Amino acid sequence: MAGIGLDAAMLESTTETSKSRFGALAYVFGALSRLRDRPFRVTLRLDDGPPLRRRVRMVLVGNVGRVQGGLHLFPAAEPDDGRLDVLVLSPYGLRDWLGVAVRLFTRSRREDRRIERFTARTIRVDTARPMPRQYDGDLIKPGTRIAVTPKALLIRVPAETAQ
Repeated sequence: MAGIGLDAAMLESTTETSKSRFGALAYVFGALSRLRDRPFRVTLRLDDGPPLRRRVRMVLVGNVGRVQGGLHLFPAAEPDDGRLDVLVLSPYGLRDWLGVAVRLFTRSRREDRRIERFTARTIRVDTARPMPRQYDGDLIKPGTRIAVTPKALLIRVPAETAQ
């Protein structure tokens, strides 16, 4: 998982004290405190396709369908299909945020201009100004790019032993 915008800002706004006191609900408070952050411009590069330009609140990249709290952000994601899923959220006011929340929590498949989903093997997101960023739930220094490429992480597991 990698993200830029609201998801990283939410992590940034969630204190250790609130996490120990409220558990996962602390992240909801962290997100609510950042809903009024300004939208930002991004250029998405998916595989070798043309650049896509958007004004967004958040771009999230992942390869599993469900995230912490049981929220299904990437309903078609498969961790082993070699493809990454991209979620782009572009709500502009409280009413838009409420609509996005309802669609995400109810897993609605209805078209919505505020929610876009893509899949690709290689993904690069560039922003016009430094933004909060996270990789796998860990904050990294604010910046203007996140990039996710195939085979960037090698995982080794022990071979089965004969019995």
